[in-house]
Amino acid sequence: MTDAPPETPLDPRLNAFRDDLADAALEGRVEARRFVEGRPAQVAVGVAALRRRPELEAPQDTQLLSGEMVTVFETQDGWAWVQNWSDRYVGYVAAPALTAETRPATHSVRVLRTPVYPEPDLKTPVFDWLTMSGQAAVVGESGKYSELATGGWVFTAHLAEAGETAPDFVATARAFLGTPYLWGGKESLGLDCSGL
Repeated sequence: MTDAPPETPLDPRLNAFRDDLADAALEGRVEARRFVEGRPAQVAVGVAALRRRPELEAPQDTQLLSGEMVTVFETQDGWAWVQNWSDRYVGYVAAPALTAETRPATHSVRVLRTPVYPEPDLKTPVFDWLTMSGQAAVVGESGKYSELATGGWVFTAHLAEAGETAPDFVATARAFLGTPYLWGGKESLGLDCSGL
């Protein structure tokens, strides 16, 4: 009889556990004082930094884009400790960037960036930006604009139907030429290899 190989330690960047708190799904695999199920939430802003610690000065490991789903394990002092559903990254995001009112995406952003206006009027002040691959739930239309469930209006021509993919991935990558390198970046203001 041979001994079973030792279990590989779990990566805390991709598994939600700390000394004091862990995902209930990891009970029996990690040590923690408390295990919780977590609750779903959705990114309600254009881009939000996912940080290693609950502070603005902490390193950014990745970015969360509009419409992405996360599991929230804890909210404290304006920060939520979450795990992203799409890439499994775990970290801290500013709690106001999330909403518990989740909606399935009806569209995704097809351009590098699109402004979000408070009204369907390009002369009104921009209050956020959505980036390529960000998702949105459209709840209405007015002229050339689509109304977002999270609030605000974007140009309809800047959106693609959910599930639609760009026909030429090389052309999409070329659209990011000149974008500066940013650790954890997923947008045209800064991008890293994983974000691309």
